[in-house]
Amino acid sequence: MGSFSQETGCADGSFEDPMIIFKSEGISEGWVENEKFAIPDGVMVGYSPNGWTDNEKAMAFIKHFFGPGSKTAQKANGQFRMLLFDGHSSHIHWQFLQYALQQRVIPFCLPPHTLHCLQPLDVAVYSPYKQWYGDQIWNRFQWGDHGIMKDNFWSILQPAREAALIPQNIKSGFRATGIYPYDPDRILLHMPGYDSYHPSTPLQLHSTLQPPLITPETACEIESIRHLALSNVP
Repeated sequence: MGSFSQETGCADGSFEDPMIIFKSEGISEGWVENEKFAIPDGVMVGYSPNGWTDNEKAMAFIKHFFGPGSKTAQKANGQFRMLLFDGHSSHIHWQFLQYALQQRVIPFCLPPHTLHCLQPLDVAVYSPYKQWYGDQIWNRFQWGDHGIMKDNFWSILQPAREAALIPQNIKSGFRATGIYPYDPDRILLHMPGYDSYHPSTPLQLHSTLQPPLITPETACEIESIRHLALSNVP
């Protein structure tokens, strides 16, 4: 069948309508508008040969969800917003980043191989999302409905979204990653060697090139320091 749903969540627990991308060379009207499984108007729908996003769709996404008049723009009310994303090429091309900055959106690309611990939806939403989606499919199978097609994809996806994309899960993801409320130790404490950068007692740094500094107490010690200083003058 080949369909991809891109979700967007906010630290306040809210979420946007998804962007659905069908794996195809075009879109049939029956996939989007039919009597039983019509996709709502607010949902973005596109297609691509591999079922994934690309530069064009990424631009459509950011204009729709972060452009003038969007829900996030109204919520921000002129303040800066931050958009977290992975390193897919469609997210880091110049037009995408430039448009984000023009709309007072700070684009932040998460480091490679960190989505499992830094992407809030990956941490707290997608696991129950997948579970609910699987349950939807299983329930259909039990009643003899074995077809997962493009024209009924939304009817399977939407109940899973409603069950998984709840404020409690979304807020939990931002909290567990230390993004909001800001708490980097939520992640750093689990990284090997992190304790070595936060010792329980202050580090005592001694140079191997010269003796530790001491306060001279006698005339002899003062004279020794004077000679030492003069010997280092070019």
